[in-house]
Amino acid sequence: MLRIQKRTLVLLVISLFALAAISVSHNVFAADGESHTEEAHTDCDHDHEEESHAVEAACDCQDCVDDHDDHADHTAHDEDAHTDHEDHPEHDEEDAHADCDHEAENQDSQDDHVDHEGHAHGDEQIVVLDSESKALIGLRTTPAQSGSLDTTLRLTGKVGLNANRLAHIVPLTSGIVRQAAKNIGDHAAQGEILAWIESVELGQTKVRYLDIQAELGCCSTLLTRAQQIHDNTLKLIDTLKSNPTLGDLQQIEGLEMGANRSVLITAYAGYVSAKTVYEREKSLYEQKISSRQEYLDAENNLKKAEAEYMAAVDTVQFQVRQDLLEVASDQQRQEIALKGVERSLYVMGQTDEDIQVLNRLAQNPTGSETSAPVCPDPDCEDCKRKAALGKNTSVSHADFQRLGWYPLRAAFEGTVIDKHITIGERLSEETVAFTVADLETVWVDLAVFAKDLPLIAKGRKCTMTADHQIVEGEISFVSPVLDPTTRTATARVVVDNASGQLRPGLFVTAVLYGSADAEGLVIPAQAVQTVDGNPCVFVEEAEGYALRPVTVGRRNAEHVEIHGGLHDGENVVTQGAFDLKAKIVTSTLDSHAGHGH
Repeated sequence: MLRIQKRTLVLLVISLFALAAISVSHNVFAADGESHTEEAHTDCDHDHEEESHAVEAACDCQDCVDDHDDHADHTAHDEDAHTDHEDHPEHDEEDAHADCDHEAENQDSQDDHVDHEGHAHGDEQIVVLDSESKALIGLRTTPAQSGSLDTTLRLTGKVGLNANRLAHIVPLTSGIVRQAAKNIGDHAAQGEILAWIESVELGQTKVRYLDIQAELGCCSTLLTRAQQIHDNTLKLIDTLKSNPTLGDLQQIEGLEMGANRSVLITAYAGYVSAKTVYEREKSLYEQKISSRQEYLDAENNLKKAEAEYMAAVDTVQFQVRQDLLEVASDQQRQEIALKGVERSLYVMGQTDEDIQVLNRLAQNPTGSETSAPVCPDPDCEDCKRKAALGKNTSVSHADFQRLGWYPLRAAFEGTVIDKHITIGERLSEETVAFTVADLETVWVDLAVFAKDLPLIAKGRKCTMTADHQIVEGEISFVSPVLDPTTRTATARVVVDNASGQLRPGLFVTAVLYGSADAEGLVIPAQAVQTVDGNPCVFVEEAEGYALRPVTVGRRNAEHVEIHGGLHDGENVVTQGAFDLKAKIVTSTLDSHAGHGH
């Protein structure tokens, strides 16, 4: 009976323990929220099952019963305590309110701490640090003070050819390569022949030139003859007007007049004959020897002969003048055509010397000394001009064989750096046969980023290093636009390369030194931080370190110009400025994040 009572007591104790476990699970559920309800019940059931199994195991031995008795006493004590807790619920509410008030005080304290670390005080954000924090980040300050900014700039670039002393030698007319006189690397003087080209077009142009020269002839024969006929005919007409005798006419008998002499003399003779008959018939009529009709017939014949004579004179005068004008016009057209062909020859690369050879060929087309025509006029200006052009220029058989040849010449003294021709190759006007460059000077093109362009200007000195060589120079050109690919501008330095050591294609590094500028406010470069895209500095104040926006100017690797936002003598944070910026940024993030969750 006693054993049954003990077992009943043990079961009661176990039941009370299970109820306590359920109460604990309920408290956990209240603290953590509705999402943990099922988990709490599951844990409670699991604990209850474990306790039941433990009771069943405990009931099998008497020794365990005693232990359960002690456990039951302890459980009863806990149950009394729980009963007391339920009897005073108002104390629990006061404790809960106390806990809430404590958490609110902690939150207010945390908010005060955040505001103390980095939130705005007026228009500035101030960070306050204790001595330990300052030592931890190694915080140091430097006073802002007036000074000159050393504008040293380091750039990279490349050695290139001087484009102002670079020539692409192209044929002036298509042709066949007959000789190549220069190879890559050879030196060429200005005007020196690089190759010989034979051109059909050039040959035809030279033949046309010689043809026109032949038509013009020595002293322009046609024009000279027309002029002589014109002058002699007018002289004959003037002589006839003076009623010359036969002796007077014999004085001009040998002059060149062409058919005009016959026409004028015949007309004049008819007129003289009619006049003689008229005068005789008039005398006989007046003496009553001849009839009136005979007198009138003689008078009519005189008038007819006089009219014919006057018409002949007018016709001959007009004709000789017309002939002279036509010949002179033809002469002028031929001379203009000759000048045009001569200009074409110059365009095709011919020189004054080549034109002189053609003039000699025109005067002596067979190459013999006796074939040249002799000018009858020793004062002929045309002959003097041609003689001057052909002076000291001999004519040989080779001049006829190479009539269509012309040379490719170097435009200036330089070095052949490229060649694209072979013997027998046909070249067009677009073919670049040779490339000649003057390597006495080279260009060094330096790449300049947009932010560094204010530091670049014409005349600025620089020191360049290329392949262990150090050369000096100055900026001669700054590109007005940026390269769309590299987003850089080109700063060019013209460098003397008489030694030939600076070969185009070498990479260089350049250092540009600027003169000391007018003094302004200067601070170390590491003091400037970027917050929200704006340059700022941390200024030491009584309350802490204030974040202040500034207006920056030029800079170099060590210092920055300050144009606004800072006064002379104010201490700015140099070492540790980034850490202060991090505190400002993180405090701002925490204020937006909702207690860090």
